[in-house]
Amino acid sequence: VKAMGSKLTVGFSEKKTEMILTTCACSCVDEVIAEAPKKLDLMFLERHGIDFVVSSVGDEQFVTDETLAAGRCLAIGEDAIARPLKPKEHKVD
Repeated sequence: VKAMGSKLTVGFSEKKTEMILTTCACSCVDEVIAEAPKKLDLMFLERHGIDFVVSSVGDEQFVTDETLAAGRCLAIGEDAIARPLKPKEHKVD
């Protein structure tokens, strides 16, 4: 993920002290946000200078629909390739 940009910020929505400390010790991590909101919106991303949110495939519940629609969320597939995560389409009967 670090190779995708110039800065890697890792956020945690829950206080997981051991995991946060381990992440802080990683040389590839530039910044850790220990109390990120459970749902990331565009205002939060702008305020913290975050260009993209990266997750595993199928893990879009932590971003708002607005963030997904803006193309600011990437998912890393089983093939280790990051692709834009698209909002799920709602079926109309």
